[in-house]
Amino acid sequence: MKILIIFYFFVFLIIYHYNINFVNACKCAQQSIQINYCRSDWAAHILSLKKENINETEGFSREVRYTVKILNIYKASCDKICHPKRKKDFVYTASQSAACGAYLEIGKEYLIGGYYEDDVKKRISSCGLVEYWDTLPVDIEDLNNGNFDKNCTQ
Repeated sequence: MKILIIFYFFVFLIIYHYNINFVNACKCAQQSIQINYCRSDWAAHILSLKKENINETEGFSREVRYTVKILNIYKASCDKICHPKRKKDFVYTASQSAACGAYLEIGKEYLIGGYYEDDVKKRISSCGLVEYWDTLPVDIEDLNNGNFDKNCTQ
């Protein structure tokens, strides 16, 4: 009986420990595509081409750099993202989901949006605009005619 109590005590400690770690994970409220679009500095329809772990220290990567093909730009500060001759670009995110890192499947199309770091580095997060292109609602076609921007309050 004593062994069983000790066993359950250790099981409780393990469960308690992991619950504390889950509390420290990335948390963000679910927002509509419209709200995430409005909160983004830039938004684009992209094709993900390559994933690289960068800024590695002691075998631990803090950042992921995705090489993406820009298929269409919907929102941007043109001096920062609009490069008509450059169809490939880099997008950065945290390497861990606990740090709100976004995951892009290679070879898939997305509608993504994010913010600029140091006015040039495009960053995305799992709390922002990261949507599979194939599953977007039909009303997203409003991006093409500028109706999304009309609903954003500054």
